[in-house]
Amino acid sequence: MVSYAHSPKGAQTQWELLFDHAKTVAEITAAAAAKFGAADYGAAVGWLHDFGKVDPDFQARLKGSTTSFDHAGPGAAWALKHYGPLGHLIAPVIAGHHTGLMDALVNGAENQDNKALYERLKNLPERLAQQNEAAKQDGLILTTKLAPPTVKSRPSTGDTAKTFTAFSCSFFTRMLFSALVDADFIATETFYGQKDRGFSNVSLADLKRRLDAHLSEKCLIAAQERPGPINQARAKILAASRAKATEPQGIFTMTVPTGGGKTLASLAFALDHAVQHKLDRVIVVIPFTAVVEQTARVFREAFGDMADAVLEHHSAFDASEKWQGGKPHSSFDKLRLSQENWDAPIVVTTAVQFFESLFHHKTSRCRKLHNIVRSVVILDEAQTLPLPVLRPAVLALDELARNYRATLMLTTATQPALLETDDPKTSFQHGLRNTTEIIPDLGKLFQILKRVEIKFAGKLVNEDLAARLAVTPQALVIINTRKHARELFDLIKNEQGARHLSTMMCAAHRAQVLAGIRADLKEGLTVRVVATSLIEAGVDVDFPLVFRAEAGLDQIAQAAGRCNREGRRTVDASQVIVFETDKSSTEMAQRWAATKGVMRAIERGDILGGLLDPPAIEAYFREIYWLKGEEELDKHGILKALRDNAFPLRMPLETISKKFQMIEDYSMPVIISRDSKAERAIQRLRFAEKVGGIARDLQRYIVNIPSADRAALIKRGAAEVIRSNECVSAWNKDPVLGVIGIQTGPL
Repeated sequence: MVSYAHSPKGAQTQWELLFDHAKTVAEITAAAAAKFGAADYGAAVGWLHDFGKVDPDFQARLKGSTTSFDHAGPGAAWALKHYGPLGHLIAPVIAGHHTGLMDALVNGAENQDNKALYERLKNLPERLAQQNEAAKQDGLILTTKLAPPTVKSRPSTGDTAKTFTAFSCSFFTRMLFSALVDADFIATETFYGQKDRGFSNVSLADLKRRLDAHLSEKCLIAAQERPGPINQARAKILAASRAKATEPQGIFTMTVPTGGGKTLASLAFALDHAVQHKLDRVIVVIPFTAVVEQTARVFREAFGDMADAVLEHHSAFDASEKWQGGKPHSSFDKLRLSQENWDAPIVVTTAVQFFESLFHHKTSRCRKLHNIVRSVVILDEAQTLPLPVLRPAVLALDELARNYRATLMLTTATQPALLETDDPKTSFQHGLRNTTEIIPDLGKLFQILKRVEIKFAGKLVNEDLAARLAVTPQALVIINTRKHARELFDLIKNEQGARHLSTMMCAAHRAQVLAGIRADLKEGLTVRVVATSLIEAGVDVDFPLVFRAEAGLDQIAQAAGRCNREGRRTVDASQVIVFETDKSSTEMAQRWAATKGVMRAIERGDILGGLLDPPAIEAYFREIYWLKGEEELDKHGILKALRDNAFPLRMPLETISKKFQMIEDYSMPVIISRDSKAERAIQRLRFAEKVGGIARDLQRYIVNIPSADRAALIKRGAAEVIRSNECVSAWNKDPVLGVIGIQTGPL
């Protein structure tokens, strides 16, 4: 009997043969997996992923039967039977290629509602002999020989060795899963006629040449219009970055004070390095959405008519706006498809998107992972990695560099102490090894780029801050909490030039406010801004005076980057005033305590240099990690869960996915009906059968708030519910998140 994989409307002669589909998927998966030395594994899961479709029950479904049938399970059961211990690596890949990766066994009370993999497969071997015979008749290539994967683990012993081995195995399984899922999507899209995808017509070499021309022009203009030590330092930073690009692949650090031009210097290193080593793409990972938008804009400006090569992927990206103005609709389709699998030369994304995908179990989030292989990953502001998941996140970075041909570049003004050294007093246990700093003579560079004076004002209440702002024509105040920022803004909102910035504003609103702030600063007009910390991570504004609420030293350094950014004022005329409040969280109080500890060490002469110099920053991060302790850097027990299931290998893949959360506060989306474009999209959303395209149009109008707050908005009539769960999945890829609301009143 001939078996089929897909049955589009029409005559049976137009149906897709199972052999043809399996062969295509096997070839695509093998090619992707070959990049990390696993071509045989890719071919095996490709041939096996739809093995169950040979069963008469599935073929009957193609002809209209409503009998349920698990077509993914039989292939997983076959793998467990024929591949021995290696079957535990690939069975989850095959079984979950539609539904997602599962735990091997039920792990604890929190997973009792989930069907574990081996429970799902336990009755399937009864029909394997019959299915195996049918597969042979269809010509499916099922080999029983696989060699252990060529995964290099870190040298270690005891429980640490178990942890590293289990981590490497789970990482390998997830990468193989990504390759299979993407291949299956591509093969199916191609069969159904959706062939226009990707950015293959633009090479990294082309982008490098375009960036070279842009940088040459930019440096010439700077030398003519703004000569001086700051632009000379920026030129040296760029030259040092490009000089290091010829070195072998590995892990690099780029420690550059804010305003040193690291955005384009890091891109220049990445493109030079990628072309030198024949890598596939550059992925830039940024902590905050607002900075993703800004960085992507800088890159597109640099690439000119090759701007389409930049893929911007985050929840607030308005793709339809990018492609308006005469761009063909197929370009938007290309962008939408590539957002799923990052098949673009330049990807700019958020840390949440990047790291949560590395630990995820869902097909939609994992599909892109294999395209991180053989790439340059720029991790911007590495110090912002959340402490509760720091250890697994660092191991993931190490795994990418060790086994997946990724070059890592950690760029920041405040390089965190994530390096494992021979000195136990300064070493981050199980941290990054053999790293290379790109910038020579850091101490001298930081002195050249010193642009501000930091002062400490003791405790200041809102009334004190409001009084100071009233007599200051241009000033920025950065507050730790949204509530505190709103309270202060309420006191000054009637002052000339008063503005407020918060993550409670949607992306479209923030962009509008920032444009106004920049324009007024440029014209020398009065600007008094109260903002949360969102403004610190690379937002390009330049104030003569910045007030910063008590914070970690890394955040104070970022705040300083918003003061005298271009070095047009003298240091003594550019002040960052740090003050204490009575509104700090426990987390912030710990960071502030570590900052004060570093200040005292500098006063004693134990640390050389100033508060924002590299020795002080390194001491600060060591103090933070010591205060937290090892367990707090893996707060959810991700590494323990892997170690406890290492021998025999029983990977808790879904449990790990749910434990790894970059942002711990559970939040829900609210659409802000801010302008006519949003209102039109909302009206379409009310009645549309499919909401995916509308959801993308509304991304720049979304604010995520705690679920309790959203419920309160709905209760008092400030928001209304217009669609239920199926709409939420357009943003979150999760069918059980609740409802969508539209804000019609103030938050």
